[in-house]
Order: sequence, then structure tokens, then C-alpha cells
Amino acid sequence: MAIYAVIAVLIVIEMGLVFGFFFPGDFLLIAAGILAGSYSDISWKSVVITVAAASFVGSELGFFVGKRFGYVLTRNNNPPSIQKAIATIKKYLASSGWLTVLLGNFAPGLRVFIPIIAGQSGMNRFKYASANALGSIAVSYTHLTLPTNREV
Repeated sequence: MAIYAVIAVLIVIEMGLVFGFFFPGDFLLIAAGILAGSYSDISWKSVVITVAAASFVGSELGFFVGKRFGYVLTRNNNPPSIQKAIATIKKYLASSGWLTVLLGNFAPGLRVFIPIIAGQSGMNRFKYASANALGSIAVSYTHLTLPTNREV
């Protein structure tokens, strides 16, 4: 169905590209859960799988963008709020990178920058991918388990 493709594309853009920062990712997840609970032809399980896969792919795209073009983000001509966010993310990645990536999936706004900064700072690929996979599954499941898709 087209709804799954639209959800996947929007999630990949939000998670993988810097301008995805402006996309309403949490609202999209909640709206997808409501749609899955309201219409019998939209499978709740398929929406969870679509969101988890799109979140994983989007974050991996962000990691690749950071590895390839991350130096652009660390220039000093960024606004102070972006510079502060980048410094904070780098600090957390240095001290507890795996946990930062995992929990970063739950932080709107920051979840766009964490993959890019992780790629730019050379985080271990396996550690990043494992934390990203677990975080993507967890965030999709927790955001989509609404009472509308279960009998009350």
C-alpha cells in the first residue's frame, strides 16, 4: 500500500538528512498508529516493521552522510544552538557512544544529528549499527502501541 511507502520515505528523510530536522517525526508515528488502529486494511504489525526499518535505514544514511560530509557540520559558521548541540553529542558519544545512539532515537531533534556526528567522529560501525537497530525497533514499538489498535 502507498501509506507504508509514504511513512517509510518520511521517516528516512527525517532520520537521515539534516533538513529532516523540520519533519514532525513523532507526530507521524502517532498518526500512523492511529491509522493502523482505525482502519482494518492497515496492519499494525506492518506499520511497526515499516517504521523500524525506515528508522534504521534513515539513521544509517545519516551515519554515511556524517562520515562523508560531517566536516561541514563542524564549521564555526553554524548558529550557537547548533554548535552547542554538536558539542554535547560529541561529549556523550565519546563517553558512552552505544547508549547515546540507542537513546538518541527517542530524542526529537537530536536524533537527526546523532547519526551524522557519530559518522563524522568515526564511531565503530558495528557498535553504531547494533545500537541503531535496537533503538529503531524500540522507538517504533513504543510510539505505535496505542490503545486504538487493541481491544479495550
